[in-house]
Amino acid sequence: MKYKILYTIIATLALTSCKNQSSRNNLSNISLKSNNIHHHPSDVLPFLDTTIILRSIKYSQLSNRDISEKEAKEFLYMYFKSKGVINRNDLKGKLSNDEEKICVEYDTIYKIHTNKFSGAIISYWLGPAELNGHCFQPNKAIIIASNNNYKIAGEQFIPNSFSIDSCLTSNIYGYDYECGGRGTLRHFKVTLE
Repeated sequence: MKYKILYTIIATLALTSCKNQSSRNNLSNISLKSNNIHHHPSDVLPFLDTTIILRSIKYSQLSNRDISEKEAKEFLYMYFKSKGVINRNDLKGKLSNDEEKICVEYDTIYKIHTNKFSGAIISYWLGPAELNGHCFQPNKAIIIASNNNYKIAGEQFIPNSFSIDSCLTSNIYGYDYECGGRGTLRHFKVTLE
């Protein structure tokens, strides 16, 4: 009887060790297969590297002072007020009378500095008061610091579909986004001169 119990224990150990060994082999095969992933060329987004030359800037009048977010916002609202565009924040509770009027709302500034000028790219929403949706993208303009005040050097210098991630000195980094379902089309780096 001792031998029957001993043979049963040995057989059980042998069978379970075979199962463990075969499952280890399967796991190593799986990890080897996962290391052999091939990327298709369609998985890699194209990259746009370009330069925008801002010809409308008169360099002799420029200063290197740094624009603050508050100054950029105030200048944006003052600039568009002179064009008859309403500040969206001033419309609270009055939308019934002003639904068709164009309004502006500040979004973000990205500070830029080159050897020739200092300023910021300002991102802002421009459209009817009730316009919204994920396909509605902010406009972008360049604000340049001059000796006495600020000026807009380029109101539509890049398409609205270009979303800015960051700015480093005079380089803009971001991506081109299509709302119609394709998503991000390409990444870009734009150098301002």
